[in-house]
Amino acid sequence: MADFFEKNLKDDEVIIEVVRRFYLTFFLPGGLAIFFILLAFFFLFPLLAQGLVGKIIFCVLLLTGMILLARVIAMHYFNCLIVTNQRIIDYDQKGLFERHVSEARYDKIQDVSFKQKGFWQVIFNYGTLEIQTAGAGQKLEAQKVRNPQKLQQLIMDVQQEYKNK
Repeated sequence: MADFFEKNLKDDEVIIEVVRRFYLTFFLPGGLAIFFILLAFFFLFPLLAQGLVGKIIFCVLLLTGMILLARVIAMHYFNCLIVTNQRIIDYDQKGLFERHVSEARYDKIQDVSFKQKGFWQVIFNYGTLEIQTAGAGQKLEAQKVRNPQKLQQLIMDVQQEYKNK
């Protein structure tokens, strides 16, 4: 599973942590996808009785649900923050066919902070981790990650080890 991310590592680089979005934040988009799929099968026989128009509606509902589900799965797997022993790599999956990858070496990181906003983020302990780097104001951001304060501490600990070497 980590093979996709390991192929872009340097020779002496090791993955310490792969951080993905908190799974409960996919409840609404995943539920919508499943709703369209179930809706298509719930009305299967009435739609097929309508002839060609019913078959087209069935296919549209099913295809819509499958595309939405594929998007949710892709967003979960490919949208992540990878903490290695040399740098932090941020993979931002914007849709099915758009990905933005950025990285920050530990010697360029100036600040690591997190924020939790709202009732649900505090109750379920997830939030946004922000990593400020030197240079053109570049900021890496991991949204809706579980235990952002532990992740902040992990990054600061790895950064300290990196600087001590």
